[in-house]
Amino acid sequence: MMSDDFSDDPIEDVVPEDSPGEVQSADPEIEPTFDLSIFIETQGILCKFHCEGRNVEWTVPKTVVRRAHKAIAIDHLFDILGAGPILGYQLREAVTNNPEFLMVPRAVNTLTDRITKALRQVQKALALPVPGAERE
Repeated sequence: MMSDDFSDDPIEDVVPEDSPGEVQSADPEIEPTFDLSIFIETQGILCKFHCEGRNVEWTVPKTVVRRAHKAIAIDHLFDILGAGPILGYQLREAVTNNPEFLMVPRAVNTLTDRITKALRQVQKALALPVPGAERE
């Protein structure tokens, strides 16, 4: 006989009394975010990056997957990128037209390096002094 995963405890014993209906955030401070779109096209893999009002596009060449067990699906790549912040930025929105498309590890590394480079460019642009600002 299989065990039942559901508890017979009443719900009021599970929900904390001090905050009914409130969703608590693990991190009270919201991290800056970036968006990434990956589209599989005939000429290659088109990547669109958006962060802090800046847009960057680039193309990664398609490669032949010879060892499928080492390849990573785009959907899984989004999970990896969203697992934690990259240079302090969290993946907010991830879009693709082919979530099951497999990428070889070399292409995944190239893509993550390009995302890191784009985030550094955003950080550098945000750190530049504003033209016309007075210096003390």
